[in-house]
Amino acid sequence: MIPTRPPALAFAVGITVILAACGGSSATKAPAAAGTSAVAPASAAALSQSSAAPPVPTASAAASVVPLPSVGDVSNAANALSNVSSYKVSITTTGGTNPGTESIVVVRKPALAESFTATSAGKTTRIVVVGSDVWIDEGTGTFVKNAIPAAAVSAMTSAFDPGTFLARAKAGAPLSALQTIGVETKNGVQAIHLRADHSTVIPAGHPTIAPGATIDIWVSTDGNYLVALEMSGMLSATGLTSVKLEITNINDPSLSVSAPS
Repeated sequence: MIPTRPPALAFAVGITVILAACGGSSATKAPAAAGTSAVAPASAAALSQSSAAPPVPTASAAASVVPLPSVGDVSNAANALSNVSSYKVSITTTGGTNPGTESIVVVRKPALAESFTATSAGKTTRIVVVGSDVWIDEGTGTFVKNAIPAAAVSAMTSAFDPGTFLARAKAGAPLSALQTIGVETKNGVQAIHLRADHSTVIPAGHPTIAPGATIDIWVSTDGNYLVALEMSGMLSATGLTSVKLEITNINDPSLSVSAPS
């Protein structure tokens, strides 16, 4: 609210005092003339307070709407994880053809080392990569070193990569169509939350999102790397599928990956 001042009341008062003294003969003194004073009347405009209503405060401009934050190309959010020194990925898939869980630990210092654990249909597969060496346990409980070619290992581990899940989200809805919800603390970091659902405007030529289905993506405000991805109720050839991917322990020095003993 803009403050207002009451109108000033101006007073104009003039005071004139006349004192006259008359001199007589040397024998007698004439009494002094009575002193008189005159007060100049103030003008009506100056003495009377305006009866008009005080000025109406000018309405202040509407508060500026703070724009929601934006991120760069969301499709590069998974690649941006290459700029952090370590992180952990936890993935849970329900419905569809391959429900199960996956866990990944990536440590880049002093050298790149990764571990992968996937459980599906009651079978747990473990892979450890340290430098150029690979150990794999295909559910037997025993690791075998360099038992399969590096290309085969890469094909297996790529299924766990966050970029693979981001590509699946993109197939469900163009990432550019996601709406910014706001900034939230997600998995310990400040992240921009983006969402798409059946009400999201999808460009022509792309499949629409089924009622009840949602795609939520969180991208860090500092570094634009993927923090989390959740797809719920997505329609697939084998029914509804939901995926929850969480990336935690960003730059956590306690994370480590070592060769199996």
